Amino acid sequence: MRGSREDLKAFPEDAKGELGHSLHLVQCGERPRNEKSLHGDLSGVSELRADSEDGNTYRCVYTVRLELFVYVLHCFEKKAKSGIATPKRQLDVIRRR
Repeated sequence: MRGSREDLKAFPEDAKGELGHSLHLVQCGERPRNEKSLHGDLSGVSELRADSEDGNTYRCVYTVRLELFVYVLHCFEKKAKSGIATPKRQLDVIRRR
């Protein structure tokens, strides 16, 4: 959706490759090893994670509708140095989309 594709294209090659492969697995009906379901009011939404050689973590959030389509809602770099929770600002973008 919107700028998600451009955001994903801007990621380092290793993170982009891992997230792209994981999205392909989702399209094929499989569950990638780096997938985690989001909870609360975001049920039905999942997050893919990829650690890059640059030391950063990149995420791609998506939902599946009608089993034929994967809607990528948001892609972002997790910048927080502590904790594993998705930052509130990022969750707000996901909710809007």
